[in-house]
Amino acid sequence: MKVFWNKGETTWRSILGYALCIWIVSLGLRCYGYGETPLYTDERLWIERAEKVLVKLSSDPTSATTHLGQPGIPPTLLIALGQRVARSWNGRLGLAPGDALYLGVVDASRIPIVILSTLIAPLLFLLIFEIAGVGVALFAALGVAIDPYLLACSKMIHLDAVLSLLVLSTLFVYHFAILRSSLRLKLGAGVLWGLSIATKPTAVLLIPCFLLYRAIRELLRKRGATLAGDRGFLAWSDLGAVAVGHLVFSLLYTRLWVHRSDYLTRLNIRSPLAGELFHTGRWLQSNPLLAILILLSLVALFVLALRMLRSRWSWPRYHVVCALFSIIACFMALLMVPQVVENVVRYWTWVLGLSHETYRAFVSNVTVNVHPHGYHELAFMHLPSLVTVCAILGLLGLTRSQLWRRCPLHLIPLLGVIVALPILWGLLLSSSEKQSWRYAMPVLFCIYFLAGIGVIKVVGRYLPQPRAVVVLAGVLIGWLLLLAVGSTPYGLFFRSSISGGLPGHVAKEYGIEHFVSEDLEDLLFKGAHPGRQPLRVMVLGDVPLQLLGVKRFAPQWKDRVIFSGPGMHDPQRVLGYAPFLHRLDRYPGDLQVFTYEGVPLAGVKVISQ
Repeated sequence: MKVFWNKGETTWRSILGYALCIWIVSLGLRCYGYGETPLYTDERLWIERAEKVLVKLSSDPTSATTHLGQPGIPPTLLIALGQRVARSWNGRLGLAPGDALYLGVVDASRIPIVILSTLIAPLLFLLIFEIAGVGVALFAALGVAIDPYLLACSKMIHLDAVLSLLVLSTLFVYHFAILRSSLRLKLGAGVLWGLSIATKPTAVLLIPCFLLYRAIRELLRKRGATLAGDRGFLAWSDLGAVAVGHLVFSLLYTRLWVHRSDYLTRLNIRSPLAGELFHTGRWLQSNPLLAILILLSLVALFVLALRMLRSRWSWPRYHVVCALFSIIACFMALLMVPQVVENVVRYWTWVLGLSHETYRAFVSNVTVNVHPHGYHELAFMHLPSLVTVCAILGLLGLTRSQLWRRCPLHLIPLLGVIVALPILWGLLLSSSEKQSWRYAMPVLFCIYFLAGIGVIKVVGRYLPQPRAVVVLAGVLIGWLLLLAVGSTPYGLFFRSSISGGLPGHVAKEYGIEHFVSEDLEDLLFKGAHPGRQPLRVMVLGDVPLQLLGVKRFAPQWKDRVIFSGPGMHDPQRVLGYAPFLHRLDRYPGDLQVFTYEGVPLAGVKVISQ
């Protein structure tokens, strides 16, 4: 039993064994019900974007990702890679749609996301088992592996599962970079952070979290603690990691290399700083002799300062050398690629402006109600109810000094960041009217860590023996497993009973994603006779999504059905999603409704057979 709780009495072989078991559970759950998982509008969009990346990589690699607006580059490249591998696989084996081993575009796009998402839970276990014991780490990791909503996102062609892995990986590498005072690891964390912001700009919040990490370490030092690793609140290597992150982002995002990009022309993002930087760079380019003289002067000063530092090391000389190196790097970037510097500034200006964006459904263009209490309300709606209670208990329990004292000193900064990250993330995202629980997936591991603290450390103190704590944790994990299995394949529709479940969510008009599933296709084609004339279906929703859904769930109909938007002449079926269900009353015929948990999510009006 002690091995279950104490890291010091657990061998690395056991730790890796735990991590392997967690990975197997994570993989098994993501494979379960995989083929029945519905298609969503956002998935169709990312499939199309990845297909365009494939075309451009062959014809014009310098603009391969220019069309991406979010930008979502790493997941899109993964999806494109999956599509290319699938085409090669199908071609080499001579497979056609309908064959057993044939990989369609949906499977080819989802598989890379599924594979990467299985790594989140074991990586979390390896990161936190030293902080509060193996028991807390096991509960948190298994909770992340089983969480119904993250499980659904992991089977979805989107950004959030990949971003979750990248955020956790960045924190993992940065933590060990500080402990080992390793420049290579810190630059590696910079690369991972660059991939994170190239996925979604919300990953910029890792920077204040890392500053908090350094601040806690320095506070501990001032109180007499002896800590190995980096010293000081901020180091030049930290700035170098941020610069490397932006370099990775800029190299992947070809939109940044175009001067009159969307940020200037279509989005009309105005920034006096961006304009001044661009014009300064162009002026330097138009005066090459002066630019070369300035650069040579800076290099000469740098070499002189470096030689003085080598002859006699001191902090002032070290800072002068690092400052000169940074100035040279910035000067060269401004001289060589002023449009990239300009676009990076415009990009972050655009990101800051996203807080004013209203939430409008992509297909229906209907404004979705804002959650008045932001992501605190979303947490109560989407987290399993007992997880919410346990996380609150864990957060309250961490206010007790005993839990902090039992944590090794060198791990207290990591503990502080894990507690602060979901709070900062939620505050930033709540400033925007466009809110979705998917956007909080990158910090879900922090919530499950707090829940583990609540179960093992807080509730466990009042149980008579350790075996009872294990039983309690096992029961909660089993309950989560039942929720996950029970909500498959409609995991994105999971809502907590605390908030009234899915009926309460719909009653507040918060919006439901448009989707295509096997059940919905059965409803659509029920009673239809495949004659010579194709079945005419008018769609009040996403027409291209229906075409993709037929190819996946009802391939026998893909050449015998015509989908069209509103205004279709003489339709035989009318398909309407939740925002349009009331419009189905305008059409004659029998109404068939698709419901989940008693909530009508889509309707089919059968006008004629």
